[in-house]
Amino acid sequence: MALVSRLTSLPIPRLRHIWVDRSVQQDGRQMCWVIMEYMSGRTWDQAWPDLSSNERDKIQGQMCNYINGSPDGYVGPVGNHHCWDYKLDTSQAYGPFPSLQSFYDHLLSTAEKLNEPVASNIHRDLLNAAHSHSPSSQTVFTHSDLAPRNILIHNGEISAILDWEQSGWWPYWWEHSKSLFAIGPVTEEVRKLWSSFVSETIPVYNAEF
Repeated sequence: MALVSRLTSLPIPRLRHIWVDRSVQQDGRQMCWVIMEYMSGRTWDQAWPDLSSNERDKIQGQMCNYINGSPDGYVGPVGNHHCWDYKLDTSQAYGPFPSLQSFYDHLLSTAEKLNEPVASNIHRDLLNAAHSHSPSSQTVFTHSDLAPRNILIHNGEISAILDWEQSGWWPYWWEHSKSLFAIGPVTEEVRKLWSSFVSETIPVYNAEF
């Protein structure tokens, strides 16, 4: 979390305590508990419909400032270790990768193993995005799980961005694509509002950094 706080201008909760219970496992992994600072606010889906146009513009500006930062050549999660992404594949860890091409190869191989229609569609969209842009050796620091549930709003501005365990340096289109399909169970109205918010604040870059 300390590294994340240096890489983004957005507010994040400070880490208070962390511990691992080696006697409890999930999917073959030891369970980790984290205690963080309490952050005030309502989730994006709760707050957004009630905001004024000026407040919405301010929040969109906050997001744009975050998205524009920290280009890098590394491909993988913070800490140079394996990543678990519950939106893509819960069965195994992946990364880090020596190149973007190896990351794209991983997406292809993972898509071939998935039978669930939704998961297959997700991978198809990501692969289309990957191949629709010019290749680049650079990546950008990415939250990787931006969704209404992970953005807190208080007094007309973003008070916290939560849930950074999937953050890292990924392709420049990754944040936009994942933000659209990682939204979770929401109403159709919230889905439309969120899609518009993502389109206006999280660009799909079509040029190299």
